[in-house]
Amino acid sequence: MLPDNESRQTFKQPVVVASFIWGLMAFMPVGVNYAAFFLLWGVVLMDGQMATRWHRLGHGIARFAGVAFLAWSLVVLCIQSKWYAESASNLWHVFRIPFTLFIASTLSWHESRAALTGFLLACTACVAMILGSYFHLTPTLEFWAHLTNAGTNKTIGASILMSMAFGVVLAQALYADQSRKWRWLSLSLVLFFTLVFAMLKRTAMVDLAIAVLVMAVFSARERPLYFWIALSLSMLFGAWLFSGEPGVPAKFAQGVEEVRSAFRGEVTLGSWNVRIQMLSRTYQMILEEPLWGWGIGSWNEQWRLRVPQEIAEFNMPHNDALWMGAQAGVLGGVLWMFLMLSQVNSIWKIRNAWGASACAAIFMATFSSLVNNGTRDATIGLPMLWMVGVLISLARESAVEKGSA
Repeated sequence: MLPDNESRQTFKQPVVVASFIWGLMAFMPVGVNYAAFFLLWGVVLMDGQMATRWHRLGHGIARFAGVAFLAWSLVVLCIQSKWYAESASNLWHVFRIPFTLFIASTLSWHESRAALTGFLLACTACVAMILGSYFHLTPTLEFWAHLTNAGTNKTIGASILMSMAFGVVLAQALYADQSRKWRWLSLSLVLFFTLVFAMLKRTAMVDLAIAVLVMAVFSARERPLYFWIALSLSMLFGAWLFSGEPGVPAKFAQGVEEVRSAFRGEVTLGSWNVRIQMLSRTYQMILEEPLWGWGIGSWNEQWRLRVPQEIAEFNMPHNDALWMGAQAGVLGGVLWMFLMLSQVNSIWKIRNAWGASACAAIFMATFSSLVNNGTRDATIGLPMLWMVGVLISLARESAVEKGSA
């Protein structure tokens, strides 16, 4: 994955350097990711190639999705009855989401390769720290304790990024020649062990299954046997999650009990209990204002009016489609989903490892955003959307390179 000689020459180009830096900083705190975001945008604007980048989106829904999402959000903002305390921050996130996807998914081949190189280097360092702590080989220092001590969005975000790295490595294994296949498979097993045993984040565990299934379906068009192998492995993995290693099914059993308590009418601070409360209350908000929603930034106020004090301080509904649906009506939620999935059709046609990993990343990011604050929370969403876009660029540019070869 390291750049070849030609790629090293391109590191003299500012956009390549900025892309590499953001890839390298993906696991860092959100402030560092924001700095990388603004650095890349600044360099791109100075580069003066915006028309070229817009052209890379192709024609049709990929262009329309981001514009429609922004346009409808601004319409709602203009007609909403009041300005909420969270309107400014929510409006920023409404812009940040498509702008991150745009800048990442319009990189050139060398820019996206540089970004992925930086990301994989950072991922390697994180895996080393996590496994070093897991096997008691290294002390846990404060600046990376979030990688080993689950409980914050930093941990969730890091686990989602690692699941995307797993998708990249697994795709390379599927499409590599025999001399390299086992090398890639070994790396995928290391990432699998890190996510399932060391990090124990449920979202990432499901993301692993999504990656395997997406790639199985993706590659089944040419290698049907891979589909049945992957399906069998996924079924075994799912069965093991609920009956195998005690620590893993215990996490899911805890979640199931939290859901049951929510349906019994109990309100607790349990992760899945709170999610059920959020889903039901946010769904009610949408039913009451299905056309225009309550307005950009309205969710927090509506939430506080509807729930007991012990959970009133949560500031996101852990489902970004419902978040947009509550604030911008049913169409707002639909356009958010449209934006997230707008590249699937074009990427699905690129039958190589980059197409497979990009498709997997899109579906993993969408799922993660339907069960967490995947795009609304910049701690998770900024680097996650960045890497989704980078993989989309790699897939598109790999097809261009092959077509011009």
